[in-house]
Amino acid sequence: MNNAKKKKNRILIVSQFYYPDVTAAAFRIKETADLLAEKGYGVYVITAEPHKALTNDLNGSINDGKIKVIRVPIAKAEGSGLLNYLRHYFSFMIGAIIASWRYYSRFDIVWASSPPLFVGVAGWIIAKLKKAKFVLDIRDLWPESAVVAGQISADGMLFKFAKIVERFLYRSADKITCVARPMAEYIANTANVPPPTLIYN
Repeated sequence: MNNAKKKKNRILIVSQFYYPDVTAAAFRIKETADLLAEKGYGVYVITAEPHKALTNDLNGSINDGKIKVIRVPIAKAEGSGLLNYLRHYFSFMIGAIIASWRYYSRFDIVWASSPPLFVGVAGWIIAKLKKAKFVLDIRDLWPESAVVAGQISADGMLFKFAKIVERFLYRSADKITCVARPMAEYIANTANVPPPTLIYN
């Protein structure tokens, strides 16, 4: 009888926010990554350089433990305006895709956490490149949350473009994780996503 342990999946997490950023998203993703690593999964992360941290002087002081993390530069979101936010969002999206080539190994799952939704685009592209399953994690409904925060206009071009991207990603994901039943129902209605694809907790 073969008593060899079943090989654990290798998971690549793509998130714009991660430790040591001080945001709810950064805390959630870090806790999730730690939990998966403790269970024996191979956990890798692509994230932005700290831009929501308590201090910018963090060179050489970040301890990622068992988790392998690549941090990419990101353009600051200073002020307002369409071009400013596009530069901010796309700098991480493009940086994450390029950074994925620094991980030579294959992955079983690429798990991209949104918002912003363009992180999902990076995750989808990386999953295609790595021939991995694509899991989209929705922690807030974007671009609606960006409108509420006053970052973009509901009548603007970015909002309309983001809605197209939103539907595309919902339909392209192998699985979608989200935080509550109402959010799952919204996603299902927006993109006609079958129930087995949606997981909420």
